[in-house]
Amino acid sequence: MDENAPLAEAAPVGVAKIVCTLLEGRSVLSTVAHRQPVRVQPLPSALSAAAGAACAVLSSLGGGLLGGDVVEVDVDVGAGATLWFGSQSSNKIYRKKRRRGPTRVDARYRVAGGGLLVVAPDPTVPYARSRYRGTTRLALDEDARAVVVEWLGSGRAAAGERWAFDEFAAEVAVFRGEECLCVDAVSLGGGDDGGADVGGVPRDHVATLYCRGCPGVAAVAATRRSRSPSPAAPARAGAAPRTTRRIASSRRSAATRSWGRRTPGGGVVVARRGRRAEDVYRILAAVLAPLEADLGFRPYADRVAATKSRGGVDDARIRAPRRAAAAASRPRATTRRRAFALAVRSTTATLHAPFLAAAHAAGRTAPPSTRSARASTRAPPVRAPARASRRLGTALRRLSAELVGLSGPPRHAAVAFGALAAAAGVEVGAALLAFEHAQVRDVFSAAVRLGLVGPLKAAKLQFDVAKRPPARRRPAVADAANAAPMLDAIHCCHAQLDMRLFQT
Repeated sequence: MDENAPLAEAAPVGVAKIVCTLLEGRSVLSTVAHRQPVRVQPLPSALSAAAGAACAVLSSLGGGLLGGDVVEVDVDVGAGATLWFGSQSSNKIYRKKRRRGPTRVDARYRVAGGGLLVVAPDPTVPYARSRYRGTTRLALDEDARAVVVEWLGSGRAAAGERWAFDEFAAEVAVFRGEECLCVDAVSLGGGDDGGADVGGVPRDHVATLYCRGCPGVAAVAATRRSRSPSPAAPARAGAAPRTTRRIASSRRSAATRSWGRRTPGGGVVVARRGRRAEDVYRILAAVLAPLEADLGFRPYADRVAATKSRGGVDDARIRAPRRAAAAASRPRATTRRRAFALAVRSTTATLHAPFLAAAHAAGRTAPPSTRSARASTRAPPVRAPARASRRLGTALRRLSAELVGLSGPPRHAAVAFGALAAAAGVEVGAALLAFEHAQVRDVFSAAVRLGLVGPLKAAKLQFDVAKRPPARRRPAVADAANAAPMLDAIHCCHAQLDMRLFQT
């Protein structure tokens, strides 16, 4: 039976609805409603009650969602109220049933003025052959506060099942009134790890955090990596707090990488990628520690296990064979560089190519329309490559004015390249191939300049990448998404270096 056949019956829609209001100085859950396959469980505690906060978790009877399930989450935080919304455990996405569509989760969060919403779930773990599509809409009033965590795991990594799902698509959009502050979209296909193993170090988790109106969290989350002083060293004047130093020290681990960027409206977006869930738990617990005054407890603190074994077991004797086995299984340098270039090519096809094709179709008469505005919030999603894309787009605009008389406001590189190709009479297919070639060529050109590979070897590697058929089809502008979220973390880790040769 064809699994892509028309649906036999519409999947039941699960509902989770919460309304949190302020009553006599305390936050209360005035409305709690749910319908299978999900349940909303209030979690009252003495600590949260003392702080005037309300708590609830989203759970299900089977610890996850079956293939074809559809869930709508609706959370409304009133003026001055505080709500922590988490999960009972990791959200498993089981494989798609026959003749049923993908698992869908549509979440809508609204926070009124003076309110605080903290969404801190456990990771979403898609199983092999599963399909998942999720959307998150966060609507904030002018002085509302919010912290939202989105977390993706590779699957049942302990059983050797890594990135084996058929589809994973997630989009987070943040609004202030009618204004869209930022859009962060990720789209991964079957067997696509999103660049997780770039550099030869396997990583099974990537988390994204959006923060607005919480300066303590933003200060810790956006802290640049720096050398952490020893515990015995005295604190210097103006030194970072202990929590900041701990998070900066943790970021130096090869198993965990992070980046941060600021968005319009005073928001901060931070991403973490880690080899294990414990690595991300530890980082998030340190980042969200300043929320203890508002919630009465530290989010994720109960998920952090002991960092050292007890009972006289020698950790070094246990870790040494594991490190040797990991080093033996690490792919060769050539394989790692080819994988990095393929990740760049994949995200170029899914994130940049739609805007290039749209600008080419608009041609010389394209005004600075919604396409350009969409590109400014969706592509590229990180400050360092976005700044480089703007500079390259400005240079292309000057070149267009000299060659074909095309003028207009500065745009991103893909938009400017598409407009220039249309004005020069170049077909859209050739323009897409040229832009993709330039993106991949920049990777190997940098490798040559850094002495990592010779010129002849770089040309052969680029030829190997170019002859491979594209793994993903070019989506529409509305569906443009990042196919390699790990590259975002690499971009901003590179931008945090004290000395570097390249912008990105």
